[in-house]
Amino acid sequence: MRRSSPIGLNLLFYTAFTLSLFSSCYEPIEGCLNPLSTNFQLDADNACDDCCNFLSIGIQFFPLWDTFNLDTVNFFLTNELGQNLRINQSQFFISNVFLTGTPEGILSTRDSVILNCEPPQTLFNTLDIISLTNQTAEIEDVILDEGYNTVHVDIGISECLASIDTVGFTNQIPTLENLSSVQMAENEFLSHEFVIEFEDDLGTERIIRFVNSEALVSLDFTNVLDDFFELRGTGISIDIDVRYDLWFSDLLSSDTDEQIKQKILQNSIGSFTLRE
Repeated sequence: MRRSSPIGLNLLFYTAFTLSLFSSCYEPIEGCLNPLSTNFQLDADNACDDCCNFLSIGIQFFPLWDTFNLDTVNFFLTNELGQNLRINQSQFFISNVFLTGTPEGILSTRDSVILNCEPPQTLFNTLDIISLTNQTAEIEDVILDEGYNTVHVDIGISECLASIDTVGFTNQIPTLENLSSVQMAENEFLSHEFVIEFEDDLGTERIIRFVNSEALVSLDFTNVLDDFFELRGTGISIDIDVRYDLWFSDLLSSDTDEQIKQKILQNSIGSFTLRE
């Protein structure tokens, strides 16, 4: 029988001791193990609790009059009928933002909520007031796990949304917090507001308000996400032009407020275009 040398025993003992010492000092790394997140940690050993961050989709609205930016209006603009007017204030409500694509499906954020309507409806993502001074809406925590090429946006407030009981929602659901800021009366919410002034009626502002679903427009912008694989882990920016010259193209100072509202409503769909 062959006997082990003392040197061999010492080497084995040293190796075993070193491995034991190393393993006792090593602390497992805790991190996000979801590869669809923006902070995916490849070297993590254990999944953390609710620490994964997912991309956000920013929707930027660019107010335009013909070909130039309409950041602030302090001068009169000429529409198609030769009427000179200026926009002293403008805002519209964005709701129900989600992604769709092929295969058919809807992608939304975690704070989507079922509305108790008949039939029930689902409200997706943030609700934002877009104006000449605040032009960005954001969809947060999007888990982009399939190919989606269309973004859906509602301009205005639906009849269902205006009829729900918001008590109990506002402190719990982030998407519904903005409803209280545009509530005018019970079951009545401001969805659009324009303050305009005609040059031939100088100093007199016309305040045009739409409530609830009066001016609801549903828009679908396709081919927004050309290759979602390249976008994993990054934010997505979607740019939408708002052509105010089309919105107010045929307004006359002699029109009644109701006539102005009908013209704005008829022109609204063509006023929103996706910026390539």
